[in-house]
Amino acid sequence: MVGNGRRFVRVVGLALGVLGGGSVLLGVVSSPAVAATGTWSTPFDLSLSGGDAYVPQISVNAAGTAIAVWNRYDGSNYFVQSSSSTDGGVTWSTPARLSAVGGNAGNPQISVNAAGAAIAVWNRFNGSNDIVQSASSTDGGLNWSTPDNLSAIGGDATQPQISMNAAGTAIAVWNRYDGSNYFVQSASSTNGGVTWSTPAINLNAAGGAAFDPQISVNWAGTAIAIWRRNNGSNSIVQSASSTDGGVNWSTPANNLSAIGGNAVEPQISVDAAGAAIAIWRRYDGSDFIVQSASSTNGGVTWSTPANSLSLTGASAVEPQISVDAAGTAIAIWIRFNGSNNIVQSVSSTDGGATWSTPVNDLSAAGGDASGPQISVDAAGTAIAIWSRDNGSDSIVQSVSSADRGVTWSTPAINVSAAGGSANNPQFSVNAAGTAIAVWYRYDGSNYIAQTSSLTLPSLANTGATSGAATTTLGVGAGLLTAGALALLLLLLLRRRRQALTSP
Repeated sequence: MVGNGRRFVRVVGLALGVLGGGSVLLGVVSSPAVAATGTWSTPFDLSLSGGDAYVPQISVNAAGTAIAVWNRYDGSNYFVQSSSSTDGGVTWSTPARLSAVGGNAGNPQISVNAAGAAIAVWNRFNGSNDIVQSASSTDGGLNWSTPDNLSAIGGDATQPQISMNAAGTAIAVWNRYDGSNYFVQSASSTNGGVTWSTPAINLNAAGGAAFDPQISVNWAGTAIAIWRRNNGSNSIVQSASSTDGGVNWSTPANNLSAIGGNAVEPQISVDAAGAAIAIWRRYDGSDFIVQSASSTNGGVTWSTPANSLSLTGASAVEPQISVDAAGTAIAIWIRFNGSNNIVQSVSSTDGGATWSTPVNDLSAAGGDASGPQISVDAAGTAIAIWSRDNGSDSIVQSVSSADRGVTWSTPAINVSAAGGSANNPQFSVNAAGTAIAVWYRYDGSNYIAQTSSLTLPSLANTGATSGAATTTLGVGAGLLTAGALALLLLLLLRRRRQALTSP
């Protein structure tokens, strides 16, 4: 995921509009009575033996269709491979090659929507420059199209990211060198990546290099792109928005982060109604702190940055964000506690306007943790995952929460097998509570891509609520109906919150 590279960028619109499937669970959850529980499956090798495999990414829809992509070395070059699963990660297809032969290909990203349409993007050396390419699949990753060039020829293009909604509207972003500076560019597709628009004009303003673009598009086609850009003195976080699926973009919203002090590692999440939360880390003169800003109108305007989500003193790095349909958000990062790097989190129930006190030590004491990832679903069930040094090797671990990040399960569960370092965990969770994680791990000869799956019981199905009303609505009538229901629920939840907080 992204992450990717990950970083893995995630579309956080309501799981029904974006992830689709046999049914959509809509529930108002309050006062959870039990913790989320579940067991990760025995790790499974995705990549074939022989040849190193790196930086796997994963996307799963509500029907349990999952696609993983990764880099693999063939003895001459790195290329992009993929494997798919139609049963929530229990079984996987034989790996398929996506990138063309010759020329190193790297940084793969993947998005799969409700209908099983999938788009993979990566950057590949064409003999002169790195270019951004993509391939699409209409059958859940069993077959793939011939790669398309998304970026213009000439000038290196790297760091691709992809986001797609249930209707097949997709937006890819990347950064590209024009001979003087790096700019953020994009291309859009209305048919699941079968055809693409001409690359958009530069999203960021001229002058000052822009890097680390991220993108999120919701079911209605509202999209927000975010990046960091040098303003001549420091790196600042900026964004641009689109209401037509990436055909047209707003003038960049300058300086989501405050002036002075470098702001890096931006992330973005957009919900079904266009509410968004951006997060990054910024240097305060002594340490890096995690900050955020929120928007209630699809990125047209932004709040003043929250001063510090992380505690002051000791740097916090690698922030990640996930937002559910009701506007509940969970942020996660790595912070030095004086002895080790630990995983911490905060939550917000008002779309990022206010945040809880940080929850310390999601990871166990002793041993550095890295690469945290977070996802919260429509029922409020959250899963966090990371890699941690156990004294001999790095292992992938996870915890879960049934109350939107207020409390977390303990101790952390080991997801990867003992022996051989496991790194760069990424995961995706669907509306049914199925989570699939991927990472790469040393097997004694090579690095291999591995996976494990977990199914958490839905709170609405286990009765772990107090006075919760739950309705199951089939989506066979079409995505428009599901999206309308999603927006209606979101508006009702927000009105209820406003009524409760009004004097």
